[in-house]
Amino acid sequence: MDREKVSKIFAISLLFVTNLLLLIPSISAEEITTIVSVETQIAQGNDDAYGVENGSTVLGDSIVQAGEGSRAAYRFQLQIPQNASIKNAHLSLAYNWASHSAVSLLVSAENSDNSPAFNTNLNNIANRKTFNNSIEWTAVKTEWGTYLQSPDLSSQLENLISKSTWKSGNYVTFIVESKNHDQIWEAISYEGSDWDPGTLAAKLSFDTEIVTQQEEPCTSCTEEKLFTSVVTNANDDAYETETGEMQISSEIVDSQKLGAFMFHTNIPQGSVINNAHLSIAYNWGLDNPQVNIFGELGKSANFASTKNDLSKRNKTLNSVAWTLSSTLDWGTYTKSPDISSVLQEQVNNKNWNGTAVIFLENKNDEKFWEAVSYEGSDWSEGALAAMLDVNASVKGEVSKEKGKVMFVVDDLQYDWIEEESVAITQLHITENVDLLVNVIPYGLSKSTLLTPQLLNWSKNYGSLIEIAMHGYTHTGDEYLMDSDSYTRQKQIIESGLAEFTKLGIRPYSFTPPGGAQNTDTLKVLDEEGFHTIFDWWVGQKKINSVYVLKQSEALLCVNADEGSKCKFKSSEQLMTEMDKALAKDGYVAVTFHVQDFMTPTGSLNQTKMTQYKTILEEFKKSSKYEFVTAEEYYQSIK
Repeated sequence: MDREKVSKIFAISLLFVTNLLLLIPSISAEEITTIVSVETQIAQGNDDAYGVENGSTVLGDSIVQAGEGSRAAYRFQLQIPQNASIKNAHLSLAYNWASHSAVSLLVSAENSDNSPAFNTNLNNIANRKTFNNSIEWTAVKTEWGTYLQSPDLSSQLENLISKSTWKSGNYVTFIVESKNHDQIWEAISYEGSDWDPGTLAAKLSFDTEIVTQQEEPCTSCTEEKLFTSVVTNANDDAYETETGEMQISSEIVDSQKLGAFMFHTNIPQGSVINNAHLSIAYNWGLDNPQVNIFGELGKSANFASTKNDLSKRNKTLNSVAWTLSSTLDWGTYTKSPDISSVLQEQVNNKNWNGTAVIFLENKNDEKFWEAVSYEGSDWSEGALAAMLDVNASVKGEVSKEKGKVMFVVDDLQYDWIEEESVAITQLHITENVDLLVNVIPYGLSKSTLLTPQLLNWSKNYGSLIEIAMHGYTHTGDEYLMDSDSYTRQKQIIESGLAEFTKLGIRPYSFTPPGGAQNTDTLKVLDEEGFHTIFDWWVGQKKINSVYVLKQSEALLCVNADEGSKCKFKSSEQLMTEMDKALAKDGYVAVTFHVQDFMTPTGSLNQTKMTQYKTILEEFKKSSKYEFVTAEEYYQSIK
């Protein structure tokens, strides 16, 4: 069963002042309780073990034994918050063999808020302290491979998650012992299945209550909100020459006389502007000019080719000086000082319509600065367009919809970088951040490392980790699928799908190698039941039943090289790129490759893993983002 995502619940604290001169409006809230059923299974061979009478620990056996002095141990990772309500908790074990028709067992949880992994140290299992309230379980003989369910273990689980140090994502261990020394009961271990590892591994299931609050709107309340806007088309940036001629289709925005950017912000009239910044990409400059930033006052109309269209417009009284560097690399974004005074004057105007026109004026004839326009990017229109970030306090009910962020990792495959693939994905599971893994299906049936993990992710973390198909072999003409015939593309896609089907995995998202696709690709995907394809160049659109999503708006690497030469962008730089894409498309895919986490010698780069963990944790602190898989995004827009 898929892991249910559990959001943190924030309490609302209201202050009432018993003074006739002051009345603070309150928000009444209705609590909604939802019962969620959760099931998790042993995810790897070292998470079940047993300690024998002499104190040694048995790992990797085909069975897990309780009896004759042996203690069986099962370790599970749980994604549930502290103090969650637990009901109907059961341990399910697949039967292997028993010495008696009925064996009396005792089940208890280890008294540890984050149970450590098993190892072969002497008495590693024997020395684990458990809670006193053991649960008695009579386990009977039955057919091999049949699951037997324990009595209710809710009290044991609640003992753990009520600890002040419990965190979602921690591990719990259940210890199973025989009440009578001579009675033996064996369960099938993770490795013990006759066909695939993990198929008959131990399971833990329980019900938990999720309590949310449905608030009534408060029309007189104030909420702080971030408005991020970008120039969205070629007619929304322009400049006026010294002779008054308008340049609307240029690849630059020149500030020598007057440059202008139009942003459709949707900031409500009368909002309090806390801070605001303009970000523009550098094209060319000379001698670090100082420009004045001011805004258009009143209702803004589209830029026109009429002579002196910009200079004739009403300007704000407030302006902000900005010294621009002329030594930047081409395409580098630079952020202005705070221009909240300019924005505040605009949104206070009675004719404000939500559209902000921001002017740059350079009055020094000997110093120059040019920004890259919407048309000016070398690779894709709008890629280096201007951006406006505004933090405003807004009155009344405000939409709380967050920007949908997908993390996408390419090139998981058999017999290469498997360790890195597993480590990156496990980090996302630990951090509880969604991830789409683009998997090359060729040869997966031979893998003893990656494939068992794919099965585990599909079975136990399907709502957190989505498995997508990345071509079939990822070689040869698959890099030029847009040049292949319909028949050849169908052969590639069906071959990859057949490999996944053998494993019991059904992907619904497809990423062609190199982003190469055409209408035949989309036709085949539609016929084969896929609903999403990722493209490096094309933005969101729907063809037949297939959504095309852009993959290249926020790349993890600073440099173009992937692999050990990759240098990760800072959290701030990534967020800037993400906010820009979200303002334009409503979603963003943060994309990287498994090989970006390799050292030059081909091993896992632990320093980069630490850097990436920090990036994920910074993103989680922000209230702007909702992490989703492609499947979840598709469900929200279909």
